[in-house]
Amino acid sequence: MAPASLSNNIDGSNILAAVSYTNFGRVDTQGIDLGFNYVLPAGWRGSFAYSWFDFTIRNPEPGFEAMVLPNSPEHTVAARMGYARGRLDTDFALRWVDAFRWSVGPFQGVVESYATADLTANYRLPRGLTVGLNVANLFDSAHWETFGGDILGRRALVSLGYLW
Repeated sequence: MAPASLSNNIDGSNILAAVSYTNFGRVDTQGIDLGFNYVLPAGWRGSFAYSWFDFTIRNPEPGFEAMVLPNSPEHTVAARMGYARGRLDTDFALRWVDAFRWSVGPFQGVVESYATADLTANYRLPRGLTVGLNVANLFDSAHWETFGGDILGRRALVSLGYLW
């Protein structure tokens, strides 16, 4: 569905106009995704990931160069450390995202660089019960992940489950 906006007709009366994208030209994209996982003794595990993304606009339509954006950061880095042994399973994750420009309809601007930390823990109780904790954005780093979107803060969820 195309977004709509208020406008004026030729005679000055109000109209609801549909706004839609067209082809802006040819865009070449390139990138690299690297990931490493490792298991350490005594139940420890870790991972590391890196992503690089780039693009080049070929023969852009005049006036649209600033609107052709991938809405994606050039660099992203993530690391995770976890432990699983006996009844306990935990993970601590860090993610850093480079600043990038965003353009979707009226939402155009810079998504500033941000870093987040997440924590998860699960404990298996007797008789198939599990209790879990998931804290996204552990240190409450207020940030956007899309321009014009919500300012994200900490979110904590506690869960109770049953396995059979």
